[in-house]
Amino acid sequence: MINGYASYGRMEEALIFFRIIMKNRVNPDSSTFARVLCACARLALLQTVVQIHVSVLKRGASTNIFVGSAKPSC
Repeated sequence: MINGYASYGRMEEALIFFRIIMKNRVNPDSSTFARVLCACARLALLQTVVQIHVSVLKRGASTNIFVGSAKPSC
């Protein structure tokens, strides 16, 4: 769902869905983190990026190439 929203430029919806899965304690995979970080960057949500970065570090996903290379142009 998150990838689909982000692929069609619906970044706000992608972030809403991400918040829902985190609230329900679903563990996002590396692809999800990369898409959400991309969405935050495109929306210039620095505080949200910092919060997600903490989640990435806690889950040990920071060494994943997709997460580490997430950028606004994705």
